[in-house]
Amino acid sequence: MTPAEVVPTPLAQRRLRFRTRTLPVIVWAVASLAAGFMLFQRGRQFEHLGLAQAFRHEVSVAVTGTIAEVLVQPLQRVQAGDVVARLDDSDVAARLHAAEHSRERARQEAEAARAGLGGTGAQVASLATDLRRFQADEEQRGLVVLELQAEVDGDEVAVHRLALDAQRTQRLAAEGVMSVSEADTARLLRDETATRLARNRTRLAEAEREQRRAAERRKRFEADIGSVTGPKGVVEPMVEAVEVQDALVRELEGLRAALIVRAPVSGEVTQVLVVPGQAVTPGEPIAIIVPPETTEIVTYLAEAEARSVRPGTAVRVARRAQPSRSADSVVQRVGSSVELKPAQLWRDPRLPEYGLPVSIPAPSALTLTPGEGVLIRVESSR
Repeated sequence: MTPAEVVPTPLAQRRLRFRTRTLPVIVWAVASLAAGFMLFQRGRQFEHLGLAQAFRHEVSVAVTGTIAEVLVQPLQRVQAGDVVARLDDSDVAARLHAAEHSRERARQEAEAARAGLGGTGAQVASLATDLRRFQADEEQRGLVVLELQAEVDGDEVAVHRLALDAQRTQRLAAEGVMSVSEADTARLLRDETATRLARNRTRLAEAEREQRRAAERRKRFEADIGSVTGPKGVVEPMVEAVEVQDALVRELEGLRAALIVRAPVSGEVTQVLVVPGQAVTPGEPIAIIVPPETTEIVTYLAEAEARSVRPGTAVRVARRAQPSRSADSVVQRVGSSVELKPAQLWRDPRLPEYGLPVSIPAPSALTLTPGEGVLIRVESSR
């Protein structure tokens, strides 16, 4: 006997159709809506794209010259103070050698003149130091005289003005327009200024006397040292010649040091703009160094969007390669004119785009790499 055929009930048939037909459609629709919502939220979360940037340091020369050698190359890491290039120093070296020779000869001539006039080099040097001390004392007292004279002049004007004010307030007080206390205050102020004027005049007279005494001491000393240094003007020009050559040597040594171009900061050399033998002028860049730290983010907004953005507007930024990592920052500057966006920010590489540049300080928490793409969301105005 064959078993009877089992016929599904209507409820079982509906459940089967739901599982095999309706449920897959619902699951697919929900998944599609979820994916679309996530994409929408992501697009809504970060509306703008920017570029992380570091400050570019242009390494330039301080003097005119010719590049003798370049000691760096693109993509090379350098530390602050490393030598980037050297300029030809043959001309400066020759001038420095000649100046040193002239300085030594002037020294020998001065020593010979001192010895011939009966004074040793040590004696003359000591007397020269004393003479400079007398001269400095005279100059210092002259400065005191000038300062006191300026105070006296100012007090004289003030006393005249306050005297007029005191007369006016006394007259008004007598007429009942102004209180007696105000008139007394004006009179006291005039009297105090007049007392200060008298005191400063006394100080000025004493300072002038001290200046005259300092000048007399200096003159007597100059007359007394003639027995050691000989007739006035014999050795002094030779000493001045030594000082002039010494100053020239220091100047040439500084010029020679300026022919060595050093890196102002640590970072990566992105460009080398000169070659050996090339003539350069002061301020002309010879290399570009970019520090590893990102200093700002630059994005570009349409004119309509930029109207609601100003310095201090809060923004949220995230790494383009890692949107889950984000940090807060604020708008630092908003450009005043529309500019061409960098090609990295064009949606279609064939169609240039323009916008108002907006500068945002790079959050240190993100550790951005110069040139890296950054996602930006404008929060609100502060």
